Amino acid sequence: MVEKPRLITGIHLLLRRFNNSLSENEYLFHKRVGTGFFDNYFSVPGGHIDGFESPVDCAIRESQEELGISIRHEDLHFVNVIYRIKVPENEVRIDFCYAVTKWQGEIKSNEPDKHSDAKWYPFSKLPQPFVPYIEQAIKDIENKITFTQTVV
Repeated sequence: MVEKPRLITGIHLLLRRFNNSLSENEYLFHKRVGTGFFDNYFSVPGGHIDGFESPVDCAIRESQEELGISIRHEDLHFVNVIYRIKVPENEVRIDFCYAVTKWQGEIKSNEPDKHSDAKWYPFSKLPQPFVPYIEQAIKDIENKITFTQTVV
């Protein structure tokens, strides 16, 4: 009998603003460090859902933990779900992606042991290297695609 894969859920926050001079969206990215997972790659803020926490509540908690900002429920906009099959680990990961354009507080790096200072980058010039499945999801989101699937 085949063992059922573990299911792990998480969220990704896509803090987004429109740059009028470039006529395109900019996103807040940071470089991962010291986590053992895609260290030195760029990504977006996010994390795992704790216990029976909802994805929205997780997004709000992670915004406070990682960036020191507050986001209201109504300011989180679902834009994509990433479905990742990780065969070697016998895992399925489901990550909910939320776009955010309004928040309270000043963005700061609250977890410097996990990521570098956050900076804004235009969509057309994503920094490299970038966590591959997040990069694909951002491209999908820009194209109004709400489902991204990867197999590792």
